[in-house]
Amino acid sequence: MELTPFGLAFLPLCALALVQPIWLLYLVLLAGVFGAATPLVIAGYGLPPQVTPAALFLAYAALQFLLGTRFVAALPAWRTLEPFVLTASYALVTALLVPRLFAGDFTVWPQKLTPPFDIPVPLGPSMSNVTQSSYLLIEGALLVGAGLYLTRARIDFVHLLQGYLVCGYVVVAICVWQVVHKLTGLWYPEAFLYSNPGWVIFPGQTMGIVPRINGPFSEPAALAYYLSGTVFCCTWLMLRGHRNRLAAVLLPLAVLALISSTSTTGFAVLGAGGVGLVIYGMSRAPRRMALRIFAFAVPAAVLAVVAALAVATLSEKIEESVAMVMHQSLQKAEGESFATRTGLDLDSLGVLFPSYGLGAGWGSVRASSLIPGLLANLGIFGCMLLLWFVVRLVRQVGRARRLASTAGQLMVLDGASAVVIGNLTAAVLSAPSLNAVDFYLMLGLLIACAARVEYEATSRRAQARRLQLAPAPAAVPPVADAAMGR
Repeated sequence: MELTPFGLAFLPLCALALVQPIWLLYLVLLAGVFGAATPLVIAGYGLPPQVTPAALFLAYAALQFLLGTRFVAALPAWRTLEPFVLTASYALVTALLVPRLFAGDFTVWPQKLTPPFDIPVPLGPSMSNVTQSSYLLIEGALLVGAGLYLTRARIDFVHLLQGYLVCGYVVVAICVWQVVHKLTGLWYPEAFLYSNPGWVIFPGQTMGIVPRINGPFSEPAALAYYLSGTVFCCTWLMLRGHRNRLAAVLLPLAVLALISSTSTTGFAVLGAGGVGLVIYGMSRAPRRMALRIFAFAVPAAVLAVVAALAVATLSEKIEESVAMVMHQSLQKAEGESFATRTGLDLDSLGVLFPSYGLGAGWGSVRASSLIPGLLANLGIFGCMLLLWFVVRLVRQVGRARRLASTAGQLMVLDGASAVVIGNLTAAVLSAPSLNAVDFYLMLGLLIACAARVEYEATSRRAQARRLQLAPAPAAVPPVADAAMGR
């Protein structure tokens, strides 16, 4: 076991957070920033940084439950979480049984695609089933634990959302530091940020004279995945009319950091988000929000593109580099990488027929994007359970938006929803799975806030009903003037 420089700084913070366990959730968000770091290296494998605060929080929440603590607002949250618990349980069962049931019947792409594992292998039980199941246990437990625990009274949902935005500033600051390092040679803490031996880092990537930025993550695509949630959150908060200075300042900075990654995933996320906003503004958006979209958001995006192209023309080298980035991004579909990723997805979907729709078992198959990966690992029945969870979640959040009584509750519902949608968009485009623990924490925050809103609205209705049914006080008969001696 080896303690890394990151662990020397992070583990004492986890110990201090035990004084106030809710701080552990802030540390989960902060640890999500350092995606390529690890506090401990155990037998050559780096411990994900979010595991330590998440495990400590879950231990505290479980202890509270064993001591008899119950939260009355947790019932609506549990109703929403039931399909997810069933899905996770089904996934764990498939990881145990399906690779043995169909062992050797067909081939799958393993989770690790480095030589000599870069070819399809016959299906069978493997360590991938164990590791992916472990990730699912941690992430699912945090989602359920946070979704139930955060329904308690006196939880400030707004502060948790603000904590997520502050972490976005940390990512942007590290990206700026890396840009300055690549341009001037300023010291950059690579040993601190990239301490996980399980990641292969390529710090010298460039496109022309434009350095590719990966920030505190292992690759530019991982940076784009993280910032997709940040950009969607800030954009949605602004369009919804929430007055949040953190989001207003962070939005342009996060977009610049996303573009500086020169990741095709980042460009695709921005494009998909822009198209989605236009479609929403033309179809279902309220009148005031549609006005914000077409009067402010769309013109601002167009002006930003024009300004970037104008700046690029000031230097011939910059113009050539921008043209190279645009050419490689637009021609991605004709490259070898795209062909490989498409082949992975098609091969992953191909396991459904020989497995009779059951899939290959959780953790058995590595796909290139989220939906083929879920179908290949969960099968059709497991994906139907997951869809059931999505439907319940959408309905609960929709009810909560109609019942919310404060601007803070609406802001958390809008912001957390946007984070979830942003990360899902990036995963659907180019991520084989959703293994970011902070994603599940933000999803738990969304469920808990919606459940709390629903509980408070039910309590107000019950109190109003009791007041209506309560007998009116007996009227005091008027006293005659003569009796008063007047």
